[in-house]
Amino acid sequence: MNTAIPGFDRYWLEGRAASLDTPSEVEAIISLARLEPGSKVFDAGCGPGRIANALAKEGMDVLGVDLSEELIAIAQSDPSGAQYLIGDYLDTPLPADEYRFGQFDAVLSWHTSWGYDHHERNLAFFPRCMSLLRPGGKLVLQTWNPLGMPEQMSNIFRTHDGALICEVLDFNPENLVVSLDRAYWNLEGRAGNRQKAHCQTYTYRDINAWLRGCGFDPVKAVAIPLDHPWQLIVATKEAVQ
Repeated sequence: MNTAIPGFDRYWLEGRAASLDTPSEVEAIISLARLEPGSKVFDAGCGPGRIANALAKEGMDVLGVDLSEELIAIAQSDPSGAQYLIGDYLDTPLPADEYRFGQFDAVLSWHTSWGYDHHERNLAFFPRCMSLLRPGGKLVLQTWNPLGMPEQMSNIFRTHDGALICEVLDFNPENLVVSLDRAYWNLEGRAGNRQKAHCQTYTYRDINAWLRGCGFDPVKAVAIPLDHPWQLIVATKEAVQ
């Protein structure tokens, strides 16, 4: 299980903020999931609520779940109206007075937040989505694309207070695993927190088969260049006949 290091997530988020285009991402999500004001959205692995809060400001009824207490605290600091839970999105109970299984219009897994567990738990995400969604509801899954991954990628970011964050991603084409190594250095050049994680990647063909096996139909890949390190998949829970 990928777990956050206290204090590190805030640094990483500050370093990445300038490279993210939240309005465009939210516009795409609303279009892909066919959301409208009042739609219920479950944000699995919501992080600091960047997308969840933006969707709530567009009138959506959003519930975000994440393991990181620090990130949830950041998410809750925004008065958007989105609701948040600290926990595992596979088994965290829903607040029954507000949200129920089978009533969500969309489940969102954004910014490669899926795949950081062992294989069986990765696949367990799909039946969980089925239980959350209403008939005709949609799963929007953005995840790593093993067909477009270079063997190594690296980024360096500077936070608002001048600290440096280094992020190195190594991809093993034999087992399709992405290894992430993130660290930051303060203004004196001393190394601070370091975080390592591993993410299992899957081809669209395999994800398509697993989703259809759970009862999603149709399952569609959004047009992204084949050599892009991300893939975007939209799956619809089969409507009751």
